[in-house]
Amino acid sequence: SMASRAHIHQLLFDQTRKGLHCPWIDETEWKTVCSWLYGNETDERRKGVARVAAWRARGIIPFPIESTVDIVQCLLKEETEGEVKIDEALCLMYSMAITRFINGMTDYGWWQ
Repeated sequence: SMASRAHIHQLLFDQTRKGLHCPWIDETEWKTVCSWLYGNETDERRKGVARVAAWRARGIIPFPIESTVDIVQCLLKEETEGEVKIDEALCLMYSMAITRFINGMTDYGWWQ
């Protein structure tokens, strides 16, 4: 939801203001990638996933971004199947993404 994205955005930029390292160049890049990941177009979401992969090469990325990308990758896999076809591999991808999300929320306390 928009509220949770705004909350996550604020938490991540509070870290940046405190001098902690973050892999994106500036707030503009962050907002652009966020809009790609949450976009309606498949190509936009692919660009977002690719940019986050570049961020991973620069260092550790925050859990909420990892979790978002996991779900977006599931959506992209589902879209590349052509028709809406849920197979066992896709079910496993979704299961892993949701499990990682719940574990991350529990481990890192992002629910507070």
